[in-house]
Amino acid sequence: MFKQIARGAALALCVLAAGCAQDLSPAPAPALPQQAVEAAPEPAAPVGSGRVETDLEEGSLTPEQTALLQRFMDGYYQALARLQAPEGMDGLFASDAAAQQSLAGLTWQLGLRTLTEGADYSLVSWQYRLRCTAARQEADGSVTVQAQEDNTQIFAQTPGTESRQYGVHHSFTLTPGPDGWRIAAHSSFDALYLTTIRQGGWEDLEARYAAAVPAFLEANRAAAAALGAQREAGLLPSADHPYDRQAALDYAR
Repeated sequence: MFKQIARGAALALCVLAAGCAQDLSPAPAPALPQQAVEAAPEPAAPVGSGRVETDLEEGSLTPEQTALLQRFMDGYYQALARLQAPEGMDGLFASDAAAQQSLAGLTWQLGLRTLTEGADYSLVSWQYRLRCTAARQEADGSVTVQAQEDNTQIFAQTPGTESRQYGVHHSFTLTPGPDGWRIAAHSSFDALYLTTIRQGGWEDLEARYAAAVPAFLEANRAAAAALGAQREAGLLPSADHPYDRQAALDYAR
């Protein structure tokens, strides 16, 4: 009997030891949730569209010339959307000099929209309509086109707000070549364009505008840096007579 008890006790100890060994083994690491290991989704690509219309008599502009204007405007807004240099404009301009001059307004806009640190003025979406209002055949075979643009832009900085412009004037000079029509010059009216007119009139306006862009951007950067330094130092000027919103409303009524 004592032998049987001893055998039973030994068997129980073996079972207990085996159970303890199993309990003390490390548990497998829990699987991470699938969404925790997936890469973050790419930001939504900007969405935009535009169209070129004409008020002119049939045949004043050929389909090729209209398509040229469309490619320019599409590339312009795609560059504004990304706040990067334009892409997809190869073969659009008559020369490198024509491209530099024609895109001076875009360079100006890109500089202004990247001026404020921490503000994102890339575009979430855009729409434009370019309406051609006049076309004139020149003696050298080129065609000068006048147009008016309406547009709606939504900035990433203010995604719930539509920013609209109406009646922005554009002037294009299209020139024929062995490979088809190309843009020889482009200009559009903006604040810098008007400043350039005031400073030197209409003579060589496009060239003077393009030359003025770097200096004006540098002046704006310096002004923004000075304002930032004033904010950090707490030296912003205060008004002698603070704005009274209620008084303004009462006056408007």
